[in-house]
Amino acid sequence: MIEYSRVILGATASDPLIARYADETGSLVVTWDTDFRTLMPRRPADNVLRFRKAGHILFTCDYPFGLPRLEATYEMLTWEIGRSAKLPDPRVLVEITAKGFLIER
Repeated sequence: MIEYSRVILGATASDPLIARYADETGSLVVTWDTDFRTLMPRRPADNVLRFRKAGHILFTCDYPFGLPRLEATYEMLTWEIGRSAKLPDPRVLVEITAKGFLIER
């Protein structure tokens, strides 16, 4: 199910609020906002993991290339999300670039 943060949390919802909501619901944040790389890292610099259930799909490609890149990686991402859900750390952190994608484990 897709939920839009601006509908659920309001158009002015801050990134930390969106991350907290995603964590509470075990959701993935799908975004072009690279602030989420810092907000929801695999290993925080201070080693305090704030969001234990939220993941993200971060696009670093130009906007027009986002949908084709997502379509090209959809099956692999779906498999990874299902696999990760069974692990002690269920978070999925993905970066989709112009040339491919990276999954942080």
